Amino acid sequence: MNSQKTEQEKPGKTRKKNVRGWIYFKVVFFTLAFAMVVYSLVMSYLAPVKKIEALTKAMLISENDQGGFTSISDTGILNLLKEEAYLKSRLAMAAQDSVCLNVNLHSNLVTLEIQGITVHVSKISKVRKSRLIDNVDPQIMIRRFSVPQNIDSVEATFPKLVFTHKEAPADTNQQSQLVIPDTATIEPAYLKMFLNDDFILTFRETGDLHKKELNKFVRERQWDYSVNFLKSITEFKVPDYTPWIEIEIPARDIRTIYRSIPYKALVTVRI
Repeated sequence: MNSQKTEQEKPGKTRKKNVRGWIYFKVVFFTLAFAMVVYSLVMSYLAPVKKIEALTKAMLISENDQGGFTSISDTGILNLLKEEAYLKSRLAMAAQDSVCLNVNLHSNLVTLEIQGITVHVSKISKVRKSRLIDNVDPQIMIRRFSVPQNIDSVEATFPKLVFTHKEAPADTNQQSQLVIPDTATIEPAYLKMFLNDDFILTFRETGDLHKKELNKFVRERQWDYSVNFLKSITEFKVPDYTPWIEIEIPARDIRTIYRSIPYKALVTVRI
């Protein structure tokens, strides 16, 4: 009788152990998952904080002011300082003999200039920017953009140089009868500029004509950023953060800008 009771109790004890083990596994798993989420959020918060500290330090070094600076809350004074920085940058850019880019977020205009003379104008329809630009002390951004920015590298959905291949007819009398079909495809217009290697200025075409293609292009770039972010946090490093501004203008203007400016062109930004 005792042996029969023992045999009947063993399956019950085994089931209880399995249940306890499963509960323990779930508790450990969800605890680790929660810790990873919290850790990722903390790193996401520290990334822009680290960038703000770097921008502040760079500004103090450039101004030879190690004692810090006094914050200004008066909107009128800040607007005057922004305009002064903008004019200084444009004046320095006008000394160049090549095409330069002028982005005025105050008047919502993007212009191409040669020695201060405007040769092309585009109206901005929409502006998006990272929250860091609004959260940082305005004087940091003002002094940062008081000088022209260099375009270090560019990513675009269309080529900078366009070559057209035409064949002349063997008989000049047939030239008027020769019709060459237009086989050129119109790519989505998206232009991403990396300024001084630590700021991103993006131009995106207005409208929904190529919305799917543009979203796919952007997601692919965001995936690269996500990979670098995960790599940094797994190495217990604060990820790098790059402030950005995204501007929507007509697609033809984006192509004109990219194909007009030289490599390593200068950019003035009025924030």
